[in-house]
Amino acid sequence: MTSQNLLLYKMAITETYEGITIVDAIHPDMPLIYVNPAFERITGYTSAELLGRNSRFLHESDSDQPGLNELRKAIAEGKNCHVVLRNYRKDGRLFWNQLNISPIHDATGKLTHFVGIQLDITAQKEAEEALQASEERYRRIINTTQEGVCVLDAEGKTTFINQRLADMLGYSLEELQGNFLFDWFDEAGRFEAVQHFEQCKKGIKEQFDFRFRRKDGSQLWTLISANPFFDDKGEFMGALGMISDITERQQAEETLRNIVKGVASADIGTTFLKSLLEHLAKTLQVKYAFIGQLDTPNKIKTLFLVSDNQLVDNVEYDVRHSPCEQVIKNKVLCTYPQAVQQSFPLDTLSVKMGVESYSGTPLFNAKGNIVGLMSIMDDKPLIRQKQTESMLQIFAARASAELRRIRALEALYEERSSLAQRIKDRTAELTAVNAELARAARLKDEFLANMSHELRTPLNSILSLSEILQEGIYGFLNPQQTKSICTIEESGRHLLSLINDILDLAKIDAGKVKLEMSPVSVKGIGNASMRLIKEMAVKKRIKTSVNYDSALTIIQADERYLLQIILNLLSNAVKFTPEGGQINLEVYAEQGVVNFIVSDTGIGIAEKDMVRLFKPFIQLDSGLNRAYEGTGLGLSLVYRLTELHGGSVSVKSEVGKGTRFVVSLPLRAITEDQKNTPEPQADNIPSSSGLILLVDDNLTTLETLSDYLKAKGYEIILAYDGTQAIEKTIEEHPDLILMDIQMPCMDGLEATRRIRAKAKVGATPIIALTALAMPGDRERCLEAGVNEYLSKPVSFKQLMGAIDRLFTKINYDN
Repeated sequence: MTSQNLLLYKMAITETYEGITIVDAIHPDMPLIYVNPAFERITGYTSAELLGRNSRFLHESDSDQPGLNELRKAIAEGKNCHVVLRNYRKDGRLFWNQLNISPIHDATGKLTHFVGIQLDITAQKEAEEALQASEERYRRIINTTQEGVCVLDAEGKTTFINQRLADMLGYSLEELQGNFLFDWFDEAGRFEAVQHFEQCKKGIKEQFDFRFRRKDGSQLWTLISANPFFDDKGEFMGALGMISDITERQQAEETLRNIVKGVASADIGTTFLKSLLEHLAKTLQVKYAFIGQLDTPNKIKTLFLVSDNQLVDNVEYDVRHSPCEQVIKNKVLCTYPQAVQQSFPLDTLSVKMGVESYSGTPLFNAKGNIVGLMSIMDDKPLIRQKQTESMLQIFAARASAELRRIRALEALYEERSSLAQRIKDRTAELTAVNAELARAARLKDEFLANMSHELRTPLNSILSLSEILQEGIYGFLNPQQTKSICTIEESGRHLLSLINDILDLAKIDAGKVKLEMSPVSVKGIGNASMRLIKEMAVKKRIKTSVNYDSALTIIQADERYLLQIILNLLSNAVKFTPEGGQINLEVYAEQGVVNFIVSDTGIGIAEKDMVRLFKPFIQLDSGLNRAYEGTGLGLSLVYRLTELHGGSVSVKSEVGKGTRFVVSLPLRAITEDQKNTPEPQADNIPSSSGLILLVDDNLTTLETLSDYLKAKGYEIILAYDGTQAIEKTIEEHPDLILMDIQMPCMDGLEATRRIRAKAKVGATPIIALTALAMPGDRERCLEAGVNEYLSKPVSFKQLMGAIDRLFTKINYDN
C-alpha cells in the first residue's frame, strides 16, 4: 500500500461522521488504543481521557441493559456484534449508541483487536419514543371513547375491536376478535350489512343506523360510520367502523317524532340542539328554555336560550342560591312546580324574569361527569309535572348524546391539529437533515477536488520525467536503467488509472457526468482499445482477436466513456487470463441494439460471486494474499457508464474456463453526414519552434517542461504565478502560454482573463495545464479564455499534439 493511499485512508477515518474505536483484545481489560475525532465529539471526552480505558465507563451507571449481555457474549466468543446501548457523555447527558464491533485476527488466527463503529442515534430514538407515545395516546382515546371502533379486513373479518364495542355487544374481546362482523346481525340485517360492505369496496363512505344482536339476545341500535381504506395500488384492504350506541336516541326520537315533527333526524351538532330547544319550549308551552354548559362550579354559560319562543342572546348565570345549583349538586332532575321565588329568594335572576316554576335535568359527558343542564322555566305554575319531566328527560338524553358527539369531534380536531404540528416539526427536522447531507456532499466534492490536485501534481512530475529519460533528452540510458524507468512509468500510469477510476465513480454518484454523444467509428474505438492492452497481452503471450459486423460502421455514443467501458473489460480479461490464453472482442448489431462482447479463457467467476460483481470497491479475490491488484472499481464503472448510455451489461462465466461480458447499447440513428466520421488517428508530433511561456508555481514541473521543450527546439521563459505571467506576456510577447490554474497570488483563470483583455497580447494561444480534473473544471477554464485544456499528468505526446494544433492554426490564420 502506498503512502498516499495510507494518508487517504487515515483522512477518511478522521473525517467520517461515525465514531471509530480500536480495542486491544489481548490485554485483560481490553483498553481503547485508538479513537477518531467523531468518537470524541459523540462522547465529549478527549482522546487523552479515553485511551487506555475500557469503554464500559460510558455506561457503568446503567449496566442493566439487554444489549450489554449480547455484547459481552460476542466479545468472549470473538464474533461480530450489532447492538444499541444507552451511553452517557462526559457532561452526563444520555445518548443512544448504535454499536457494531468486528474482531481482528493476526496471521496465525489469534484474536488481537476489536474495531468498533459507533453511530449516535439519539435523535432517531427520541423520534421513535415520541411516535410510540403518540400511538399510545391514540390507543387510549380509542379505548376510552364512547363510540365502538372496529377494523374489518377485505373479507369482513374483524382485525381490531375496542373495549367499548365489546361492552356494547356484551361479549369479551376474545369472542369478537377475528370473527365476521356480520355474525352479530339477524338474517335481514346480515343481508343489508353485506350491501353496505360492497359499497365500501367501491370507495363509498357511508353513515347509517343499524341494529345489532347482543349476546343476551337483546337489540342494540347504533349509528355506524364506515370508512374504506386502500393500499398504494388502489386495492381494497378493509374498512374502519365508528359505532355509536343510539338506543336512547332511537327511543327518544320515536317519542320526539310523535311530539315534535319539526326536529329532523338529519340535523346534527349545534343546529340540532337549537332545533331541539325551540321545539321543547314550543311543545311544553313554557316561557323560557335553555341549554347551559358548566363553565365553573358556580357558573354556567347558556349555549341556547329561548324566551317566548324566540332565540335570544346567551348569558352567563351564577347558579348559587338557585334551582340550577340543586341540579348540578345532586346530579338529578329537580322540579319546583311553583313558588320558585319564595324557595330561592336570593336568586335575583329568577325574580327579575318573574319565574314561577322550574324543571331542570343534568347533561353528562362520556365519563358520566356533569357538563351542563337543560332547564325550562315559566311565569305560571307547572301543570302535568310527570309528563313534563318525562319529556324533558327525553330531550335531555338526546342533547347529552349530541354534546358528547360534538366534544368528541372537537377532541379529534385538536388531536389532528396536534398531529399536523408534529408533522410540521418533523418536516423541519428533515429539512435540516437534508441541508446537512447537502453540506456533507459539498465537503466530499471539495475533498475529492483537493485530493485530485494534490495527487496529480507529483504524479505529473513522475510521468513527465519518465518520458524525458526514455527519450534520452538527459542522455542515453543503459538497458537496466531503461527497464527501471519503464517500470516507474508503468507504476505511475497504474496509479493514475486508479485515481481516475475513483474520481469517475464519484462524479457518477454525484450526478455530474453528462454524456457528449457523437458519431463514433466502431472499428476505430475497437482498434484503439486493443492497441492499449496489446503490450500487456504480449507480455503474457495472450492471443487477441477482433471481429466486427461489416454492416455496422458508425454508432452514437460518448467516445471517451465508450472507450473506457471496453478498455476496462479488456484490461480485466488480460489480468485474469493465464499465460497463453485467448481474448476476443466482437461487435455486432441486432434488433436495435449494438453488442460489444469481450470474452476470455481466464479463471472465470463463481456463481456465488456474481451478485457482487458490479459493486464498487469489491474484489472477488480480496484477501491479504490476493494475486491480482486493483481497486475493484473497473466493473462498477462499466456498469454505471453503460447505464448512462441507456444500455445494459450481462455476464456468463464458468470457473476455470473463462468469462463472457456483453455490453448492449441502444443503436441510435446516424445521419448521412455523420457516416463519414473518420477513425481516430494518433496526434502528430510537431517539429515547430517558437517562444513558449511556462507558468507554474511548482519548480519541478517548470524544470521538467522546460528541459523537454528546449530539447524539442522551443525557446522558454518562466513565470511563477499569475501576476508574473501577465508581466512576461506583455514584455516578451510569447507565441504560446502553458498556464497552470491553481497558483498563489493570482490564479491562472484570472491571469488568462486579464491577458485576454490586453489588446496587443489578447490573442496569444493559451493551454491550461492543470491538476484540476473535477466536473466543471474544463468548462471554467474554457470560459476564462484558454484555447486548450489538459489535465495533469499529461503525456508529452499529448502536449506536443496540442501545441502543434495551435501553432498550425496560427500559421493558417496568418
